[in-house]
Amino acid sequence: MSEFKLNETEVKAQLLRLNMTKVELYSVRAGLDVQILKLRLTNGSNASSAIRGKLGSTCKKIGNEITNINSIINTGNTICSKAKTAERTAQISMAGLSDYPRLLDPVTVSVVFSLLSVVAPGLTLPEFLVFGLPAISTWFDIFCEQFGIQRDGTLLEKDENAINDIVNNAEEPYKSIYEDNKDKYNLGHTHGKDTGYYTNEDNTINVDMYEEPNNPRGPYTTYFHESGHAIDYNYKDDGSYYSLTYRNSNGESLQDVIYKDVRNDVTNTVNEYASGDTAQHIVDYIMSGGRDGSLTDAERRILDDVLNDYRTSFKGAVNEAASDVYGGVTDNLTLGDGCYGHRDDGYWYTTDGQPTGMQSLELWAEYYSYAMTGNEAAMQALRERFPEASEFLDEMARSMQ
Repeated sequence: MSEFKLNETEVKAQLLRLNMTKVELYSVRAGLDVQILKLRLTNGSNASSAIRGKLGSTCKKIGNEITNINSIINTGNTICSKAKTAERTAQISMAGLSDYPRLLDPVTVSVVFSLLSVVAPGLTLPEFLVFGLPAISTWFDIFCEQFGIQRDGTLLEKDENAINDIVNNAEEPYKSIYEDNKDKYNLGHTHGKDTGYYTNEDNTINVDMYEEPNNPRGPYTTYFHESGHAIDYNYKDDGSYYSLTYRNSNGESLQDVIYKDVRNDVTNTVNEYASGDTAQHIVDYIMSGGRDGSLTDAERRILDDVLNDYRTSFKGAVNEAASDVYGGVTDNLTLGDGCYGHRDDGYWYTTDGQPTGMQSLELWAEYYSYAMTGNEAAMQALRERFPEASEFLDEMARSMQ
């Protein structure tokens, strides 16, 4: 193993070369598997049996070589802790695609069949579909798992295990809500830019699973946030979001209590800088997202102080959820500095100024994700900013058991 006594850059390069060798070996072995399957369709002559034996022996040798390479790679990873990140970057560059091929895609099947026909002349399409495609699919799964390649619609074993651990440690009723509803929706895109959302059009959550273990808001927070949206939509299976139709014991909607909480908070904050009609004008202006009424120069100066207060108090990852939903009510007037927010036109309000309901959908998804992941600091921040809405959501969650 003296070949690994190198600097970090050289180790990464060596690991990449070894992994490329593994790719080539997997490709050769897949081709041999297809030939063995094809020979099994013959009359079983001694000659065919002998050939199958030689091919099987070759496959075994390739397997041993792959094992040896894995051993060397493990040693290299021990020496260079950053090698895994370098491998993943190299793998993505090697693939050169934003989405890895799905094996049942007709174009992919056609291309793979054409390539294998060169390796195994005489291979027919029916033989390939019956025997070859399952074998290649198996090897492709092994390849992706070995190289840490995230395929759309699937979880790597490490992510699946981490998510299961989170679920097992989650508190009720949120744990049961997840387990009772997780099979009602699917996992869609799992890498790249086309992630970070749920769509009811194809009922998929789309999450960048490469980034989830190191999510700055907490590991797998986005996964459970998008799962919260999916569960919200699928719970009643009536084409509506439960967070928009559920009413609490007082007959209030989630929208009602969200706006009540935000108005109370905005009123208390404005009262620190003004009073009387001046304070009321500023509160109404903020709650309308700046659409209703006009402010005097003096009121606008006070408004600047109030908004600066929110920008400062909403700083930090633990406050991002509250900042986002407050922004949803105030049409993003109160976003915290550096906090993410939904800024697309029409996301929070229609063109005629009516709430879209996304305020409720987002608060439920945020609250649910923190309940699942056990992020107590972020949950406490939400409860402080949304005292009545938090009680509403806990009541709503209990109704889903």
